Parts: sequence; structure tokens; C-alpha cells
Amino acid sequence: MTSVLPIPADARRDTAADEWKAAYDALVNLSLLLADWDGEGAFPPRAGLLAATYRLFQTLEKQSHVAPADVYLSADGTVVLEWHFEDGRNAIINVRVTDHAEVIRRTPNRNPEFSTIPIH
Repeated sequence: MTSVLPIPADARRDTAADEWKAAYDALVNLSLLLADWDGEGAFPPRAGLLAATYRLFQTLEKQSHVAPADVYLSADGTVVLEWHFEDGRNAIINVRVTDHAEVIRRTPNRNPEFSTIPIH
């Protein structure tokens, strides 16, 4: 019989810090995109949306939320954040304006839930 060793709290903190660093790095990389970055007329990132997303990251990180798994720009210039959980749930945050973000939560076998969160 094998036993499962607990992961030390310091290791969990280090992993979370690494995941947040990767999310911040992905956000910085978005700032490098130019107009038509997809070859199909995509809009470039707007500095205000990138700054709002950065503030949102700071809030989520301070509240000990898990870092998003994916950070990308949609063709219309929206900053998109995605979380994927082992139980099949996922969450998407769309940052389209600088003062709030749209949240979509999906749980298997249920209708999606829509809400907004303020960005300070």
C-alpha cells in the first residue's frame, strides 16, 4: 500500500507564486501584440484593459485565488482569463472595460452562470 505524502505549505505557496508569475508574464506578452496580430484584422490590446487586468490580478492574488490557466487576447481586443478545474468546472473572465469584468462559470450538467465583478 502506498501512502500519499502531504505537500508542504511552502511548496504550495511556491507553486501558486509561479503560476501567478506566469499569468503576469502572459499579460505582459499581450502588450507586445500589434494590430492585425492574428493576420485576420484583430484589434491590438488597449493599454487601459491591460492595466485593468493587472489590477484584477492583484486583487485575485491577494484574495488567494488560483491563477488563471490561460491569459489571451480575443480578436476584438478583450482580455480573456480562463480557469479549468479537475472536476470539469471552468470559469472565464472577459475584461472589456476598465471598471468591471464579465464572469462566466460553467459546471458540468448545469446552465452557465453569468455575473460581473468590479475592478478597482
